[in-house]
Amino acid sequence: MICNKLKFLITAIVFYIYFQWYKDSNNEYKNIYGLALFLTAFWWFRENSIENMDNSSGCDCGNYDPMPLQQPFDSLSCKGTGEKNLPDLIEGFNQHTWDLGTQNGPEDSNVGITYTDHSIPDSSSNILKPQTNVDINLISFGGVDDIYWDKTSLEKLKNQIKKIKDLGYDGISLDVQKGNALVDDFNTTFQAIRNAGLIVKVTITNFAPYGFKNKKELMENWIDNTNIDILSPQLYITGIETENVWKGYDDEYSEISLLELRNIRCNPRLCPTILNRDLYANVKEKLPNATGYFIHKNPPFKKDSPYAYRCGYSWQDAYKNCKIRKECSGGQDGECPGYQYCFDKVPKCNSVYGI
Repeated sequence: MICNKLKFLITAIVFYIYFQWYKDSNNEYKNIYGLALFLTAFWWFRENSIENMDNSSGCDCGNYDPMPLQQPFDSLSCKGTGEKNLPDLIEGFNQHTWDLGTQNGPEDSNVGITYTDHSIPDSSSNILKPQTNVDINLISFGGVDDIYWDKTSLEKLKNQIKKIKDLGYDGISLDVQKGNALVDDFNTTFQAIRNAGLIVKVTITNFAPYGFKNKKELMENWIDNTNIDILSPQLYITGIETENVWKGYDDEYSEISLLELRNIRCNPRLCPTILNRDLYANVKEKLPNATGYFIHKNPPFKKDSPYAYRCGYSWQDAYKNCKIRKECSGGQDGECPGYQYCFDKVPKCNSVYGI
């Protein structure tokens, strides 16, 4: 397989020779020869494009290797660096601590994340115990606009690693959106988490941490960082989409290309965060090397449940004013009007105030 740089060089030489001959030749078929040469070059590029490569074993001038799903897994790398091995297929979910669902998550879930959506606490007494109960349980920090990842916040996180492990967590997820921390600042923290025997997961908004001036440098490091076990781009924006959002994947917002993402194998493993399991098939179409997913939020309760998801300014508001508060059946805040939020475990309207 010939890589792009070499193909361009060979093609340029051939066309140069042709045009030198074209200027001096009186051959009546020279225009036909030129068209044939152009079509041949077009076919050659199309058939050997990087998009269609199965491997890069014959290409020494590039790192492009968009192979299908890695199998079999390397027991030392794809299983992660934590004391608990990651499953071959990660089926994870976020447990929002302000809107709790079942601790076991959707059926067959094997990785659960206690999703605090808060900055790192100064006191270890303020760290919650795991709110998930599956094979592997992580805790997440970050994820909202007022959480700023800088050297100070990363130092605070390092100071809480022992407490996090003592509480029974198997790893830490960093939801990175805004900040000014450098590559080395993050790497020092990743190494400290790994040294404690914990799994390291990094979640990013779409395909780069949008609030960092150095997001390109961060992404270039993270896609090939042996201290990161899981890299999870979020494929949504509002949380109420019906399909994956590939913004930042194939437009000017992106700091990382499709090709680079397809190079990811182990450490980190590529496991996007999506809104429901049905969207994973689309992930595999674009990213055949993905080895799992995380569901943004637990799915709504079953229809025969006495509870429902309902909008409100508080849980009590959603509970007491159920007649005028709309249901948010998808379990997402974006379904609610104004400044209301979506709350779960709200009794249905046949069992509360004035009904």
